[in-house]
Amino acid sequence: MSIARLSLAFVALLTLVARPMTAQVGSTAGIFAGVQYTGAALDLAGAAKTVKFGSGFGVHAGVGLGQTLSLVVNYDSNKLPTSGSSSTKLTQVDALARIHVFSGANSVMRPYLTAGVTARTAKGTSDFQGKAPTAGGGVTVQLPGLSVFATALWTFGNLTSSNSLISGKSSFSSTGTRVQVGTSFYLLGH
Repeated sequence: MSIARLSLAFVALLTLVARPMTAQVGSTAGIFAGVQYTGAALDLAGAAKTVKFGSGFGVHAGVGLGQTLSLVVNYDSNKLPTSGSSSTKLTQVDALARIHVFSGANSVMRPYLTAGVTARTAKGTSDFQGKAPTAGGGVTVQLPGLSVFATALWTFGNLTSSNSLISGKSSFSSTGTRVQVGTSFYLLGH
């Protein structure tokens, strides 16, 4: 397929998606919970080993306070391969606020920005932990009683050694990157 045809198909798809769709539109208000597939990477500045992208899973729960604001608690667990034969288990717990931008009541697709704080642990040959700010964005397809979403999150800050027996550097500047694809089920108030 040529670049021109691919570009034309992409523009046509965006035109269809951008148009308000009133059939089967769901609300973002109410209590929700769900699951997601999560991919994560951890960039540790100055670390002796390289940590690669790894997959995992997550669960979340939240409450939509109308059509614009949602509060979300999220748990993700990933296994990240490291250089050599070892791996690192990365666990992250988020408290996030999600702001739905362009959240028209007649729109099925609702982009959002999200920000909050993340507590994370990295366990491998050495154990590290830390709390840091997180920000990102995504889009949700809102249907009656459920939504399907895709999110990208970035977490910034230090990971500090939680093992006093470790030799060498005890704190690393780190950037965590996550992508999530999942679904939420609205339990009450939807």
